[in-house]
Amino acid sequence: MNSEEQSQLRENHEIKTQSLEEKAEKRIDTVRSDLRLWASKELAQLEQSKDQEMVAIRAKHEQALDNMKEYYKNVIASNMSLIANLKVKIGNQETELLTFFPMTPE
Repeated sequence: MNSEEQSQLRENHEIKTQSLEEKAEKRIDTVRSDLRLWASKELAQLEQSKDQEMVAIRAKHEQALDNMKEYYKNVIASNMSLIANLKVKIGNQETELLTFFPMTPE
């Protein structure tokens, strides 16, 4: 093999190598682009899922708060009714005591 043939083989090899490198670089760029797109979609889905979960949690908390408000409103109403009944009862007992033990001015 003479030097001209070697030179030609080397040149062909360099051309093939350069071509393969270019193809590989294009493929890498395509894969990077695809991965960025995939990551972007995944992030958007995650954000959407998070937002939906937050809406659901807020709704549950609002319902729980409303339930607590209603419970304490009922407790207060019950206590106020009990206090009113006890006042009436005490008034009746005072009246009964006064009938049995009238207070006379001294």
